[in-house]
Amino acid sequence: IAIDDEKEQQAECKGIMDELDDDGDEEVTFEEFFNWVAMSDLVMKDKHLRHHLVRNIFDKMDEDKSGFIDADELHDMLTKFDSKITNHDITIIIKEVGKGKTVIDFEDFHEFVEKNIGY
Repeated sequence: IAIDDEKEQQAECKGIMDELDDDGDEEVTFEEFFNWVAMSDLVMKDKHLRHHLVRNIFDKMDEDKSGFIDADELHDMLTKFDSKITNHDITIIIKEVGKGKTVIDFEDFHEFVEKNIGY
């Protein structure tokens, strides 16, 4: 991992921890985690809030603001979670989510998320 990538990942992790850490003591208790999950569950059950959340996620993944998630953008995001993901994996995901296209538009992304989150 390059130093810049590692610093970026550390900053992202700190941001997540800060979001979960309600009392600011730099520790996430079970209660804080449970409260976050409960709030997330409320958001996920509200169709309009869920649409807004999915839109925000899509917009963050669409780094060049083209209105599409391409292979490079998907690769950048997914390697943060799994450094072993291959270009072949990315191609398969884009074809599945993008319904055979070489990019993923918001409508296809939203439909995929709605179908797979269980609400």
